[in-house]
Amino acid sequence: MRTKISAKIIDLLNRDFSYADFAMNKLLNEMRIFEKKYSMSWKEFIDRFESGKLGDDKMWFTWYGLALSAKDWDDTKKEIKKTIGAS
Repeated sequence: MRTKISAKIIDLLNRDFSYADFAMNKLLNEMRIFEKKYSMSWKEFIDRFESGKLGDDKMWFTWYGLALSAKDWDDTKKEIKKTIGAS
């Protein structure tokens, strides 16, 4: 079912998308140190950490918090794109 979204709502979603993009980029910049040091992307890290392959060192939890936040913002951006595309 296709729903018509008002221009005002689209403007708000575009603004939220920009905020999500900004937040995501900040998190990606913070995680680059971990990605370089451990030679894996943040998405690969989430999979390995959640499967228990990395152990429970405190440093992993720091990266995990950043990575989960990045995933949430990435999911938000995808949902906004999908919603705006449906209008």
